[in-house]
Amino acid sequence: MKKKYQYLFVLSLLMVSTLTSVAQYSSKKMEVSNDIYYGTVEVCVGCDNIKATKGRTYVGLANNKLEIAEGKLMGKALHGTARLFFKANKKPYLEASFFGGQYHKQCKEWTEDGEAVMDASYNKGVKHGKVVNYVFGSVETEDFYDNGKLTAQTSFDPESKKPISKVEIKSLQGDNRRTKLTYFGTRNILEVDRAEKWANGQLISAYYDGTYLNKSPKGKLIEKGTYKMNEKVGTWERMYANGVKAITEYDRDKIKSEKFVKDGKPFTGTARFGLFSTKQNKLIDRTTVEVKNGLRNGATTYIWGKLQNAIAYTNGKIAASESLDNFLKGQKVLKEYTLNKQCDGRGKGLFVEKVQVTDKNTIVYCHYRNVLLTGGAGLGTPSAGKKDGFTMMDVDTKKVSKLKRTFFIQNDKVRTFVYYGEMINFVLIFDKLNDTTKTVSFIEGDEAYVTQNGSDLYKWGCYDLKLK
Repeated sequence: MKKKYQYLFVLSLLMVSTLTSVAQYSSKKMEVSNDIYYGTVEVCVGCDNIKATKGRTYVGLANNKLEIAEGKLMGKALHGTARLFFKANKKPYLEASFFGGQYHKQCKEWTEDGEAVMDASYNKGVKHGKVVNYVFGSVETEDFYDNGKLTAQTSFDPESKKPISKVEIKSLQGDNRRTKLTYFGTRNILEVDRAEKWANGQLISAYYDGTYLNKSPKGKLIEKGTYKMNEKVGTWERMYANGVKAITEYDRDKIKSEKFVKDGKPFTGTARFGLFSTKQNKLIDRTTVEVKNGLRNGATTYIWGKLQNAIAYTNGKIAASESLDNFLKGQKVLKEYTLNKQCDGRGKGLFVEKVQVTDKNTIVYCHYRNVLLTGGAGLGTPSAGKKDGFTMMDVDTKKVSKLKRTFFIQNDKVRTFVYYGEMINFVLIFDKLNDTTKTVSFIEGDEAYVTQNGSDLYKWGCYDLKLK
């Protein structure tokens, strides 16, 4: 009896093996030649039962040419390798592998001029591994997939061909993502955790939320700390020249305490932040801070070329005329709007966090994030009453309110240096909004929308924000 059971077990294994063998596709090599390309492809034998899946790309051979279609298979399914060359110059056109009519493993494609079009890795039609995307032959992004799920994306500068940013997806839940973002600047490398909100495949908002680390390309610390939904919290450290360090305690962007130290002791003197000039072969000051016993005491001066703007401090406290807290004293907040969509592509790094309406003013909390200039940017705006200063527009009525004043942003031609990826928060003050205002725009410029040759030219600003 025991021998009989062993025989049946062996027989069953043979049957499973035979069925698996029958179920596997086989391939046949075929020569291809038409007016555009020539070469060899392998087509599938026994693939008549392939059912195309919606959204998938299929490649077949019909009438001596490749037929590429989404959601359907035209002709004989490619299965195996394909090597094709352009007939005009014999340059490579396609080097790829296929499984049942779908891209599989490494796949590369070029234009007739030799520019790369595709360099991607697949697993039976699903992106898996590295996928390189090109624009006019230059690498635009380098993506990594895990069985169809994007896990990381590195963007490249088309001219220098160097990476400029990298997004790593840490977690994904519905429309909410947690990512780690790295900016590769010419003066810095900045890493920050980010909380993202998506809708219909579009990024709606992206908050700095978590660990923040800004360092030089050689690894020297510039600044580190923690963000909570775009607001600085906890302990932050920022380095100045000659080993001077500012240690600041934040509570939702408000400074609770600040001290300057050197070698672990309270610093007295001038703390300097500057940028090295290769032309002059020296450090050029951008900000100087007069310090006594670890506290700001005297002028904090912002320098842009020959222009300067100084703000007075006494024993660590800012002058009353420059204090937002002092300005807000006695004002009653009537409404506060937190915006789901902070801005759009026209903002060019400008975002609006929230809008407060008091019994006297409209307080607009903004931030600028340098996401364009890898070498750093200069942030500033015309002061109240000056040409092309910020305006607030009621989108429905077209009523415009002029800027009354600003906080935490330099005015006129003085600028604050902003590293690539760095974020600077600032505040704009306007007249009180009407209760009936539902949609508002904040634009830097006297004319918000300029029409030229039938097209709208948008100025720096956040447009069409819904107040809810």
